[in-house]
Amino acid sequence: MIELKHTLEKAREAVKLKNYTNALEIYNNFFEKTFKNSAKYGVRLSYCLSEWAALGEIYPLALRKLENKKDESLLLLEKEREPERFHDYFAICNKLKSPELPYQEFLRLHKTDKTLSSQIIHFIWDELIEKEEWEICLEYLNNPLEKYELYFNNFDAIFKKHVYDNSTENDKEIFSHSLNWYIRETTNILLVLKHNQTIDYNLIRKRISSDLESRGLSKVEILIDRKMNN
Repeated sequence: MIELKHTLEKAREAVKLKNYTNALEIYNNFFEKTFKNSAKYGVRLSYCLSEWAALGEIYPLALRKLENKKDESLLLLEKEREPERFHDYFAICNKLKSPELPYQEFLRLHKTDKTLSSQIIHFIWDELIEKEEWEICLEYLNNPLEKYELYFNNFDAIFKKHVYDNSTENDKEIFSHSLNWYIRETTNILLVLKHNQTIDYNLIRKRISSDLESRGLSKVEILIDRKMNN
């Protein structure tokens, strides 16, 4: 048996040797065995699927197998009710250049299975914002102030480490990533509240101003305003 950490390297070697059948088997096994494996989660949905899709361009059976995996992920989502199955479906659709399918599938579940759609919405949230599905987003935005506080507290913990510790380059990269994440998520909340004209909009705007000003980060609010107006 091939050790998991060496699996993708073995698949790449098989492709170079034009042993496409073996490469396909390895990609499929890696994808199956690393489901819900936190250490391999990113690799599974990025490198593994990207290389599998690339193999499909020269080996039609690999493409058919990946398309079958896409359909299977959707069936397993409704059978097992595991939210991560929708993430699989989402990632595979993107690799197969069918980015509209997850959005359409979410809308179907939104109408037919609110329990399941509420468990997977975080995977499709950015697409719903991009498509300006404001009313749908509001239905799932429970306790917006509480959600904002969670985002800010997560960012604040990293901000304090960045400010008070002797930050390494890695710390600075983490801070930058956290800042961009905070701006994106906060902007999304504001957009949903603003377009639905809810009273929470002004309340959270005041909290944002207070939170950022108290940490000398008032300029970040300007970045949020710019993102809202894009």
